[in-house]
Amino acid sequence: MIYLMLVCAVVIVLLLFTRSEYRTMQLMSMFLVLFFFITSLCFFILYFCKSSFNLSIFLKYFLVPRGMAARLYSLKISKEAIINCLNLSCIFFTVSNLIFAASFMKQEERKKYRKLYPVIGLFFLLEYLVCSPAVYIRTYSFLYPGYMTVSGIERLWSIFSAAISIINFILLFMCLGSILLNIIRVPHIKVYRMSLIIVLFSYFMLILCYLMFMGRLPMQMIKYSKAMDVVTYKILFMNSYIPLYRALPYIILLFILLMIAWSYRLNVIRNKMENYSLEVSQNINAVNMSTRVFCHFMKNELLNLQAEVESLEVLQESEEDKSLLVEHCEALYERLDDIHRHIRDNTMNFRQLQLGGLVRETVEELKGSRPETDIEWTVSVPGEDPCVFADEEFIRQALINLLNNACDALKQTEEKNKKIQVMLLEDSRWGIIEITDNGCGIAKEDMVNIFTPFFTSKPMTKSWGMGLSLTHKIITDSGGKIDVESEVGKGTVFHVYLPVSRI
Repeated sequence: MIYLMLVCAVVIVLLLFTRSEYRTMQLMSMFLVLFFFITSLCFFILYFCKSSFNLSIFLKYFLVPRGMAARLYSLKISKEAIINCLNLSCIFFTVSNLIFAASFMKQEERKKYRKLYPVIGLFFLLEYLVCSPAVYIRTYSFLYPGYMTVSGIERLWSIFSAAISIINFILLFMCLGSILLNIIRVPHIKVYRMSLIIVLFSYFMLILCYLMFMGRLPMQMIKYSKAMDVVTYKILFMNSYIPLYRALPYIILLFILLMIAWSYRLNVIRNKMENYSLEVSQNINAVNMSTRVFCHFMKNELLNLQAEVESLEVLQESEEDKSLLVEHCEALYERLDDIHRHIRDNTMNFRQLQLGGLVRETVEELKGSRPETDIEWTVSVPGEDPCVFADEEFIRQALINLLNNACDALKQTEEKNKKIQVMLLEDSRWGIIEITDNGCGIAKEDMVNIFTPFFTSKPMTKSWGMGLSLTHKIITDSGGKIDVESEVGKGTVFHVYLPVSRI
């Protein structure tokens, strides 16, 4: 078991230094957590094996072969060195957990906590000094007998040790809490979330195993008598439930292997998502150029058409129809000119925007323009209307595209109770628009292409396949993100995340 754990540690180091795709903050910090967990456990085992009393406990609990235990016992390494290495490994384990938790935060959020870095660093330095045998002996020699009694020194150190243990517990559980809170921000992609949940479950179980083994570490592990100049080493007592401890190394190894395997899978999925996002962005940029050319061409044609309509000689009773046709030409020209200008300038007019009002207006506008009358529309806005920072017209257009898609999906279903639900949510960072329909759903093979320009499952005479790609572009250019969940025959849910206004 020890050999297998050492092999895992070597594998982790090799992955960190040989595979560039693993050099993300999240994966590197996770591997550091595993590495320092294994090193802490190895030094913990070594400490047990260097004492005859501890060794008997260790053999009883873990069924380690006596030959291996004897070899560990005879290693030429002092107990003080083992204690220092054990305490350092435990400290670095806690530090790597903090880094791992921070890796789930956005860069702006991490900047907020920069002022705490020196404080945390100072705490870990003091923790190491308090737990160092050499520092303890020197402090003991300085304080006794001139300033404090033996019991006073021991009481003081026990208070320090208790405070350190409590703070370490708090830090570890803060890491777990932070990770769980930030996991809600990941994309709503089942395979991605499932992989992440497996990794985090394994991580949680490793933390529990660590607390069972080394929950009180780092700690002061010696007693010193100045009068006799003798150092004695503390005995580490363990829970009396022996079968659990015998199974624990295998459980630990299982979760370590799970974390390594599923982190690799997670990294593959993340790379695919990033490559897909880049491909979509490149395609949309190409489409933007094509759209500019198309708009320019159509504007010229509309001007010619408008001029010809205005020059027509019509009967008096048809004059109203002629005026209406001219107005339509002018309105269409203005719309094309607006699209052309936005694409050319590639700028958005960002401002504070109340999502609730915009969503209600857009839904009412769409309900009036759509021919369907059998759809039940529901708009749900929380008590406090989310305020985001975005371009109103662009977001309106994105919502219209999504709602039109929902209506089209309901056309293709035999569901009698056709429903579209628009729900607004808010967390600390995002204003979230959730658009749900119980339409025909999206086939699995189409899910990877839904944001690709010109991809459509509808006849090309009815759709050019531009709506969702432009929606994706609008949302991402607004600093947000969009994802989708769908099941054929049951419906589709789009989640739109827009950054909350901090002004």
